[in-house]
Amino acid sequence: MVLRKQVLLASGAAIFGLVPVFAQPVLAQSAPAPSSAPVAATTQADPVADGADTDIVVTGIRGSLRSAIAVKRNANAIVDVISAEAIGKFPDRNVAESLSHVPGVSIDRRFGEGEKVAIHGTDPALNRMLLDGHAVASADWGGNDNDPTSRTFNYSLLAPELVERLEVYKSPEPRIEEGSIGGTVIVRTRRPLDTPANSIFASGGYSYNDRADKGNVRASGLYSWHNEGGTFGVLGAVTYDKQSLTRSGVEFFGFENAGDRFFQKDANNALIRDASGQPVLKNPGATVTGGTRQDLANAVSPFGINYAYFTQERKRISYVGTVQAKPTDDITLTLNGLHIDGNYNNSSQSMYVIPGAWSGDVLQSATVANGVVTNASFGAASAGSQSAQLDLLIRKTKLTTDNLNFVAEWEGPDGATVSATGGWSKAIGGRNPEYLLDVRTDLPYSYGFNSDSANVDYVGDLTNPANYRRSNSPQLQTIDGAPVIVNGTQLNAARAGGIDFSKTIDRDYYAGYDAVIPFEAGPFKEIRIGGKFTDHRNRLNASGFNNYSTSNYTLASLGVDTMTTPNGTFDGTGGTGNATKYINLSQQTVIDILANSINIPVAKPTASYIVDETVAANYVQLNFDQSGFRGNIGGRLVYTKNVSNYADQVSSTDGSLPTIVPQQVENDYLKFLPSPERRV
Repeated sequence: MVLRKQVLLASGAAIFGLVPVFAQPVLAQSAPAPSSAPVAATTQADPVADGADTDIVVTGIRGSLRSAIAVKRNANAIVDVISAEAIGKFPDRNVAESLSHVPGVSIDRRFGEGEKVAIHGTDPALNRMLLDGHAVASADWGGNDNDPTSRTFNYSLLAPELVERLEVYKSPEPRIEEGSIGGTVIVRTRRPLDTPANSIFASGGYSYNDRADKGNVRASGLYSWHNEGGTFGVLGAVTYDKQSLTRSGVEFFGFENAGDRFFQKDANNALIRDASGQPVLKNPGATVTGGTRQDLANAVSPFGINYAYFTQERKRISYVGTVQAKPTDDITLTLNGLHIDGNYNNSSQSMYVIPGAWSGDVLQSATVANGVVTNASFGAASAGSQSAQLDLLIRKTKLTTDNLNFVAEWEGPDGATVSATGGWSKAIGGRNPEYLLDVRTDLPYSYGFNSDSANVDYVGDLTNPANYRRSNSPQLQTIDGAPVIVNGTQLNAARAGGIDFSKTIDRDYYAGYDAVIPFEAGPFKEIRIGGKFTDHRNRLNASGFNNYSTSNYTLASLGVDTMTTPNGTFDGTGGTGNATKYINLSQQTVIDILANSINIPVAKPTASYIVDETVAANYVQLNFDQSGFRGNIGGRLVYTKNVSNYADQVSSTDGSLPTIVPQQVENDYLKFLPSPERRV
C-alpha cells in the first residue's frame, strides 16, 4: 500500500490531501514494462510462511515518468507530457491548473481558479482541447460578457484525478484535428485494461476561503477492475468539488473630459466664458483647487467609480465510466462516458457613482493635479437625476456536460493499427435566469484617489433602507417602439429591473478512423492515414421579462429584510470611505421584489442565434527517422461548411414599428493544410 499525505498553505486557504493507492500483487520481473499508472509496493510470497528467500520488487513513479518520456521521445512534434503521478504531486483543483506546470502554457484564472489555457501566449479560444482525441462540447456560466462561447474548453469542469496523462502539442501534425493556432491539449483518461485490477484511487481535501469565511471539502474516488485474462474491464470515478467564493474591489470605469461635464455650453457645444475668459461652471459657486477653471476644463475625471461585492458558490459533481473488452487478442473495444453537473449560482452587488453625468451640475469642489481631477465633492442630486446607484444582480446557472465516445482498435502482428471512433458531446449553460434590481440614492458625496487607493464618502447613512428609492420615473412604456398594453391601456410606470434568460447549447456529433502502416522507404518508417466527420451546433436562446412598478417606493417602504456588506469586505482592496458599507439584499429578496412587480415578457430574437458547422477532413502523414533527424511530412485536406441563422431588427422609413427579419449566412471552403515538422 502506498500512502501519500500533503499539507500546504496557499493563497490564504488551507488544503489537506490524503491519497491512498491500492493494487493487486505483481510478480517480480527482471524488466518491468512501462506503465502510466503508479504501481504500489508488492511482494511475491510470504517469506515467513515459505521459509525461503523472497524477491521484493518496489516500483513507484518510475514507470509513470518513463511512459511520459517515451511519448515525448517518440513524438514527431514539439510535445510536453504530464503523467498521472506528476499530476498527483500538486494540489490542483482542475486540469487547467495541472497544465500550468508545462513550459509555455499559461492559464486564465477566474476568481482564483484556473479555467482556460493559453499556449505560447495565444488567446484560449485559439487553442484546442481534445478528450482522448476528440473535441468536447463546452458552455460557460455567463459571468463575463467579454467571454463569449467559443471553441475553448472550461477546464475547471474536469478533475485531474480522472486523467492518465496530459499531452500538449505545441506544433501541428496532420493527424491532429485542425483549428488551433497556439497548440492542442490532448487529455488521456484512464483505461481499465491498462490499470492494475482492483485499483482504487482516492483523494480528499478541505479548503477555507478567509474572505468568504467559509470552508468546503472536495473528494474523488476511482475504481478500476479487469478479469484475470485482461479481456474485460470496467472503471468508474466520481468527483465532488465545492467552493465558496467572495470577491470585492474598487473599479474605475475609465476617464472622460471634465469640460464636457462640469461646465455650461452654448448651442454649438462650445464652453460659455465669463468676462475674464474663464469657462463658466454649471454650479458657479463651486471651487477649484490646484489650477484655474480652464485647467479643470482641460483635465480628465473618472467616468465611474464602483464598489463591487461578488459572492458565488460553485459545486461540481462529475461521473466517468469506461468499459473495455478484447474479444480477440488484436481487437480492443472501448466505451467511455462522462457526465458533469455544475452549479455556479452567484450574486453581485455594486454601489457606484457616475460623477460627471449624474452630478456635474451639483459640483461643490474639485482638485486638479497633473491634468486629473483627483478629488471632488458634490451636493445632493438635483431633480430628475441621482447621486449613486445600487445594482443587485442574481444569476442562477447550472452547467451540464455530457460525452459518449466509442473506439474500436485493431493491432496487427507487424505493428499496423486501425481504429474507428464515433461519439456525441453536449453542453448546456448560461444565465438561466439572471435577475436585476436597481435602486438609487440622492445623498451628497465626495471622492478622492491616488495611484493605489480610492475613497468615496457619502453625507448620510448608506445602511439606511430609507435612503434608497426606486430607479427611474413613471412614463408611458414601450418595447421596441410598440406600446406596452396592460388591461387595455398603455402602461404608465417606472422600470424596476428585469429578468434575463440566456441559454447556451453546444453539441457535437463525430465519427472517424485512423490507420498506422509500418513500411521502409529510405528515411520513412511509417505512414498514417485517417479522416473525420464532425457536425457541430452552437446555439443561444435569449428571452426575458421587463419589470415595472407604479409605486414610488423606497427599500424601507417595501418592508423587506436588508443586510449590509460584511465587515472587512473591502480590506486590502485600497477602497475606503463609508461606501465600503452599504445595503445588501438576499437573493430571495431580490427575486421576490421582481416577482411582485409588473412583468412583461420580452422576446429577444436579435440576441438569439444558431450556428451549424460541418467539417470533413482527411489526412496523410509520413513519419521519418534517420541520422538523428526525426519528423513528419504530410497534409490535411479539410472541407468546412458554416450556416448561421440569426435575426436583425430593421428600422422603417415611414415611421412604423421596426420589423424583425430572419437572416441566414452560408459559406463553405476547401483547404489543404500542409504540415512539415522536423525534430533533432
